[in-house]
Amino acid sequence: MIAFAMFLFTFTTVMAYSVYLRGVYHYFFGGSTQGSLVKRVGLAVNIAIVILAFFGPLISSQTIWSLASALCGVIFLVNIVCLVFLYKPGVAVLRDYERQLKKPPPRRRRKRRRSWQSKLEWYPSDVQRTRWTRN
Repeated sequence: MIAFAMFLFTFTTVMAYSVYLRGVYHYFFGGSTQGSLVKRVGLAVNIAIVILAFFGPLISSQTIWSLASALCGVIFLVNIVCLVFLYKPGVAVLRDYERQLKKPPPRRRRKRRRSWQSKLEWYPSDVQRTRWTRN
């Protein structure tokens, strides 16, 4: 029973990653998910996920935790590189935001009411709602 539950968990996880990665492909390849390169990369990643799902139980837990720690370090390095490239645009956006905060907000003009709008304004709040009953 436990083996069947683990199989279902693995299967649904693989399916979820497959669906999630389609969104990543859409973003990474500039909105085009119909190109042959995108389809080949998607197929390769899906095959790798299925192979790792089957070989994962055969590997020791120490190896899996070590691999996870190493890959977290790789993700950290990728994020640091991205932050270096985004520093200049980020500072420019922050300065623009601070400049907008110092500027007073624009004055809003009041809407002019039409004559028929002012006549209908009394209805919702002033009229007592009565309950109609049969005598």
